[in-house]
Amino acid sequence: MTKFSSSSARQRMFRLPIALSLAVVLTSFETSETGAAESIVLEVTNSSGSYAKILEETAQDFEAANPDIRILVRKPAERHEAHLQATLRDAVTGNLADVALHGNHLVSIVVKRGIAQPIDDLIAKEKDIASLGYSGAVPDIARFDGRTYGLPWQISAPIIFYNGDLVRLAGGDPKNLPKTWPEIIALAERIQALDAEAMGGFFDYLTNGNWTLQALLNSRGAYMMNDAETEIGFAGEEGLWALQILRDFGRRGGMVDMTQKQSQQAFAAGSIGIYPSYNSLLAKFEKAADGKFEVLAGPWPIPSESGRVPAGGRTLVIQAKDPQRIAAAWRYVKYMTGPEVQTFLVKSKGAVPANTLVIKDSRYLADYYAGSVNARAGLAMLDYFKPWYSFPGEHTVKIVDTIKDHLRTVVIGEKVPEEAMQSMIADVRALLPAS
Repeated sequence: MTKFSSSSARQRMFRLPIALSLAVVLTSFETSETGAAESIVLEVTNSSGSYAKILEETAQDFEAANPDIRILVRKPAERHEAHLQATLRDAVTGNLADVALHGNHLVSIVVKRGIAQPIDDLIAKEKDIASLGYSGAVPDIARFDGRTYGLPWQISAPIIFYNGDLVRLAGGDPKNLPKTWPEIIALAERIQALDAEAMGGFFDYLTNGNWTLQALLNSRGAYMMNDAETEIGFAGEEGLWALQILRDFGRRGGMVDMTQKQSQQAFAAGSIGIYPSYNSLLAKFEKAADGKFEVLAGPWPIPSESGRVPAGGRTLVIQAKDPQRIAAAWRYVKYMTGPEVQTFLVKSKGAVPANTLVIKDSRYLADYYAGSVNARAGLAMLDYFKPWYSFPGEHTVKIVDTIKDHLRTVVIGEKVPEEAMQSMIADVRALLPAS
């Protein structure tokens, strides 16, 4: 496994193969009249401290292969929305970073604000973009109105985590996990009935951008709003169905009121039987459970032929305006989405690779996926990805929080799904831009 560190061992293990692979795709910079290469410092921003170390260490390796470019990684924001607000402020003050790792659901906002640069011309200059590993549904994640505004770096897929020990105790088959929501909820109910301290199930509804709610809706072929953004898309049967699933986790699975952090800690401690959430938690959960209980992972149910799932995670967006800086940023974006970095990111975080070359290549992740059923749960979602939606207008964050508040009333049994649905529709409509 590739390991990033500042040691000479890392230089031998990682820098040489990257330098060789990048030689195929990287172009040289124009030189000055003296023939010396111009040095460019690219500033990069991110929305999570948990990826800060990876960004710093990959920067060192990129610089080793690209001595004419330096990477300066700014202090990370605490969450996607805080990063977006900082970016909008920087746009006003003229302090925009050259490259930003925006939450996938927020890319559309920096596109509408004219901050994100379209990269279609850069892609067109590549002899064969698919040969670089950008194929399948991956490029669609940051495509809006027919133009591409970034390449995904770290992709999260919705999956179902299971405590294998509790599954067995409840009569389930770890080698044949449930494939539908009724089956999942029935198993959670049996785990809850074990009369143990463990909770049958917890549906992680507190994700950024209402991501898991969107995953339910999208899997039924429904969306948060229609294409024209004139009508709420969760007001029908599919939205009610999604709320009923949350109700069942509370009523039948014993789901209790807790924060997202508390729920993650509870599953990692072995106190939750079934945990629908995102696959980037896989490495964290497996490490925490090692020697205590078996972590299992299964794919997210897709009950509709038109079903999709929102691609979570982060997209590399070029924000530089100067052509030379854009060219340098493109080299960095290709490096960060290249096979070596993606291989490391998948193994260290459990992400879905943004580069499809690594999946079946024995030099990268073919052996890893062959030996890890859990990792394949997220990979199974690759062909179902669609953009992660973000509400229009000035109250995007407030709408997300409002929806979470209404979902909580269903989970704790304060409101039935039908009542919560009507309240949620009314409150969201009040926060949307006037048509």
